[in-house]
Amino acid sequence: MMFSGETFRSLQSRNFRLFMTSQVVSMTGIWMQRMATVWLVLSLTDSPFRSSSNDFASQIPILVLGLFSGALVDRIDKKHLIQATQFMLLLIALLMGFLTLSQRASYPIILMVSILLGSINAFDMPARQACISQMVDCPDCLANAIALNSAVFNLSRVIGPSVAGFIVAAVGEGYCFLLTGLAFLAPIYALFIMRLPPQAPPETPRPSVVLSIREGLAYVKENRHLEIVLLLMCAVSFLGMPIYVTFSALVKMVLREDASLFGLILSGVGLGALSSTMRIASARSIRGFPARMFWALIVMGVGLLSMALVRNRWILLPMSALVGGGLVYSTTGCNTMLQSFISDDMRGRVMSLYVMAFSGFAPLGSLAAGAIMSRIGVTWSILFQGAGCFLTAAVFRCFVKVLDRNIRALYGEKEEESEGAISEGKSKSLEAQNI
Repeated sequence: MMFSGETFRSLQSRNFRLFMTSQVVSMTGIWMQRMATVWLVLSLTDSPFRSSSNDFASQIPILVLGLFSGALVDRIDKKHLIQATQFMLLLIALLMGFLTLSQRASYPIILMVSILLGSINAFDMPARQACISQMVDCPDCLANAIALNSAVFNLSRVIGPSVAGFIVAAVGEGYCFLLTGLAFLAPIYALFIMRLPPQAPPETPRPSVVLSIREGLAYVKENRHLEIVLLLMCAVSFLGMPIYVTFSALVKMVLREDASLFGLILSGVGLGALSSTMRIASARSIRGFPARMFWALIVMGVGLLSMALVRNRWILLPMSALVGGGLVYSTTGCNTMLQSFISDDMRGRVMSLYVMAFSGFAPLGSLAAGAIMSRIGVTWSILFQGAGCFLTAAVFRCFVKVLDRNIRALYGEKEEESEGAISEGKSKSLEAQNI
C-alpha cells in the first residue's frame, strides 16, 4: 500500500480530525455489534434464513425512510441530528448487552431491536455523509475526506470483527454489545467540542418536505450520470453486502468452525477494503474512477466464486480480501463521484438516495441469499453473488464513457474558473457534455 503527501491532506482540518478519531472508535464498536448479532441469531435459531431476515429487518427502514430523511437532513442542523442519533444507538447497544447477558434475548426481540436500529440509521447515515463537507476547510480536499472516512469505516471492519470473534468465543455476545455502547461516547463528545461553520439561511423560503423530495428526485433524473452511479450502487449493495450473512453460514454450517474464523474472514474483507480506500484517498482526482470500478467488480466476482468453491482456510482469507477490496472500491468510488458532482443545497437529498442504495438494497440481497441458502445451499448462494458481479460489470462497462465525459467536464470547469476566463461558448460546450 503506497502513501503520498496527498493521502491525508484533509486531516489538516481540526474538525475533520476530531470526526475521524471518534469514527475509529464508534465504527469498531458497530462492527463488533454486527458480527455478534449475526452469530447470536445463528446460535439461537440455527437458521441462515432467519439470520438473513434479521439483516433485512435492520436495514429495510433505510429504504423506506430514506427520501424523508434526506429532506430532513437538508433542513436542520446536521451536527445536532448526528449527536441525537448516536445517543440513541448507544442506548440500543446497551439494551442488547443487558438482554443477552440476562439470557432474555430471543429472535422476535432481536428482530424488533433491529428494526429500531435501522430506523435510526436511516437518519444518522445520510447526516454523517452530508456533514463531511462542513468539516473540511478546503473544498478541494472533499474527495480525499470522503475516501479517508471510508478508510476508517474499513479499518474498523478489520479490527471489530476479529476482536468480536475472540470475545464471542471466550465470553459470549453480550460483552460485544456493551463495548459498542461505550464506543458511541466518542462521536458524541467529538461533536460537542467541534466548531462547525454556521449553515447559511436559505435565500428563499423552504418548500414543503414533499416538494423537497420531488426536487431531489428531479435533480437526479435530470443528470444521467447521477442515475448511473446510484443504479450501480444498488446492484453492488444487493450482491456484495449480504456476504456477512452468507460468510457466517459458510463458517458455521459448511466448514463447522467457530466464531473466531468468521472474525478472521471479516478481517480479511476489511483488509482488502482498507487497501482500496487508501488507494482512492491517494488519488489527486476522480479521473479514471469508472474504468477502475469496472475492474473492481471483476475482482469481487473472482473472490466470491473462490469463496464458494474453496474449503482451505488459508486460501479463504486472501480470497475474502479480494471480495472486500472489490466491494469497497466500488462503493467508495460511487460515493466520491456523487459528492464531487452534486451541489451543496442538494447534498442531503442525493446522499440519502446513496444511503438507500447502499444500505437499503442490502437487506433485499440478504433476503434473497437466505432464500437460496435454505433451498439449495450456502455454496450456491455465494456462487450466484459472484456470477451477478460479472453480469453487473458487463452492463456497467457500457456506461464508463458517459461517466468519463462528465468527469472531464467537471474538472474542465474547475480549471477554467481558477484562471477566471470561462467563455460563454466554453460553458455551453461543457453543459452539453453534462449528460
